Formats: sequence, C-alpha cells, structure tokens
Amino acid sequence: MISDTHVTASETHPDNLLFAATGAHLAGLEPPIERVVSTGDNVDDLYMFQQMFVPDEPVPVLELYRGLIDQHFPMPFHVALGNHDVRFFDTWLDATGPAGAWLDAFAGTESFPARDTKIETGGFQLLILDSTAGATDYASNDAGTFTGEQLDWLAARLATGVPAILFFHHALIPDGPDDLSHPLFPVLADHADSVRAVFVGHVHHFGHVQWRGIDFYTTGELKGHDGPVYHLVECDPADGSVVVIEAVETP
Repeated sequence: MISDTHVTASETHPDNLLFAATGAHLAGLEPPIERVVSTGDNVDDLYMFQQMFVPDEPVPVLELYRGLIDQHFPMPFHVALGNHDVRFFDTWLDATGPAGAWLDAFAGTESFPARDTKIETGGFQLLILDSTAGATDYASNDAGTFTGEQLDWLAARLATGVPAILFFHHALIPDGPDDLSHPLFPVLADHADSVRAVFVGHVHHFGHVQWRGIDFYTTGELKGHDGPVYHLVECDPADGSVVVIEAVETP
C-alpha cells in the first residue's frame, strides 16, 4: 500500500525518481508482492492552469505516471483518485473532465478501469473507491465525498458477505464508536462484519484506529522522502484476516 506519491510532469523530479525506486524495491521483496494499491494523490495537481486541459488529448503527467508504473511496477497496480488527482476542476470545469482523463490514460489496463473498482482475489474483495466523485467545489474536493450511487454500490458489495478491504484517498475515519456523521459511516456500520480493513492516505502520516471492529489505516506519504514508504499487508483466506505485517517509513 502506497499513498501520496505526487508524481510531477518533470521526469527527473526527486519524487518521480523515488516512485520508480519504490517500484523496484517492492518488486525485489520476498515473498513476492501480489499487488500494489496507491490510495490517491498519485500526481501533484492534474491541471495547474486551464490552458493545460485540452479535451480528448492526453495529459502529459498521466502519460508519465503510467509509464513509470509500466516500467517499474511489474505486479498489478491499482489507483484510487485523490484530491490532487482531479485538481483544479472546481475552478473552471466540472468533475467529469479529470476523471475522464484518467480513464483514457489507463484504458486497457487494470490500474484504473473505473472510478470505483471491485477486485476478487484469494477469497477477498478489494473495493477501490473514488472519494472525489461527489465533490462540487474546492472545499468538498479536499474533504472527501461520495455520491449516493457510490454508497449504494458499496453497500451491495458488502452485503454479499465476502470479506472486504476498502481503499480510498481521504482520511474519513470515525471519531468514536457512535460517530455516524459522514454518509460513509452508516454503510460501514451496517456491514461491519464484512469489512476487514480500510486503507486511506491524504494526511501524510501513518495511523491506525479501530472502529466497531474495523481497522482503519492511514499510509504515510511517499512524496519528499529519501526511500520507500508503504504498508505491507498480508491477507489470510483461511480465516479472512487482514494483518499489517510492516509499515515502512524512510526519512
């Protein structure tokens, strides 16, 4: 699990080089890593200026980002969108433009086939959600929002009873056992027996909170470090357990 990589359009930027080096590091671990999930802020502001957005044309930073994944991450790599990945849609276009650019950039891959994705593997369902999808302005984009349709989709997946691990960008973590303040929380509360863990980023530090039997983990940012930063997770299909076996944070 990695997060907040903030890849830029400059090929030689230190954060880009670190992203590539992290792929090589993870590829060399034993036993082999089955897959990597990046929980958002994959790039450092998708569109800085309105003139950078040209409908139906590739976005250079996304081409670069996909190229780094293809070259340095040999295992399956999955992307959740963060607020920087769609910024600054709220100032000059609607939210469908950035998401469409991501879908175009990763067409034909399993990295980002849809804004919300279900992956079935080893007796688990990995549910990767876009926590920018309900944003309507700068503030809601930074805060993290889901649409009603997304929450219905999530509830339907969790209702199957298949052990689930959730991944999204914003650190939407309940504050106490009775906190149902965010629309996401009642869905999780209703299906707590199915949710084995939730992994998020956004806040740029590691953290762990347990709520109604669900483990919420925040993964530290990769951006700005001297070496890899990640959660290493082991899932056991025999008992449906999800265990963080290592949290690596290089200065």
